[in-house]
Amino acid sequence: EAKTDVQRILFRMPNQRYKALLHKLLVLDMDPADVAEEWGTTVGNIYTLRKRANEQFERLLADDLKYYGKN
Repeated sequence: EAKTDVQRILFRMPNQRYKALLHKLLVLDMDPADVAEEWGTTVGNIYTLRKRANEQFERLLADDLKYYGKN
């Protein structure tokens, strides 16, 4: 169920790059270094993007919790 919740929130993320990054890290369980290599960027940049993506994800999760009434 948790994986389904993650995927539902990822689907709603407006930033496609953040969505793709979190999908690779959370769903596919890729290492940040592997994503950095695939995307042709630095691991530091991946960590920065992940921080921003997590913030967007958390906002959507909070909305879901309010809507579905989960604690």
